[in-house]
Amino acid sequence: MTGVPEWETGVEPTGHSAFFLTLRFFDHVQKAVDSVLEQIPTAEVVILGDSNAHHVDWLGSRTTDHAGRSAYNFVLAYDLSQLVSVPTRVPDIEDHSPSLLDLFLTSPPADYDISVDAPLGSSDHCLVQTSVQPMNTVRSRVSDTRRVAL
Repeated sequence: MTGVPEWETGVEPTGHSAFFLTLRFFDHVQKAVDSVLEQIPTAEVVILGDSNAHHVDWLGSRTTDHAGRSAYNFVLAYDLSQLVSVPTRVPDIEDHSPSLLDLFLTSPPADYDISVDAPLGSSDHCLVQTSVQPMNTVRSRVSDTRRVAL
């Protein structure tokens, strides 16, 4: 698939390909966030998903890997908050321990409530539920409107 990043193809990565996919993921997200913030400097940033990132100090992991450092540096660069506070991956091997892999990164943390529930079906990841209070917006009537293609 020329021109389409591998993480957008829907192909499930395994082993080493998952490692490199995670590393590139934060590069792609950074470019997308930069593009949005260039056009809308006050935009709310919300990024969520299975990061496969491990960081001793930040996520309570046993080790820190490159993906963990990339995710942590990304959070610092954009002044984001990570709202998931409990492990989200259930170990599927006896000597493994639960880990916090599913992240919810956002710029305004006060508006979100996060809960982590048991996995659905045979998944090894817990269900992360999010709720947000809607913002009060005032609609104004504009007499002269124009469409702009972005």
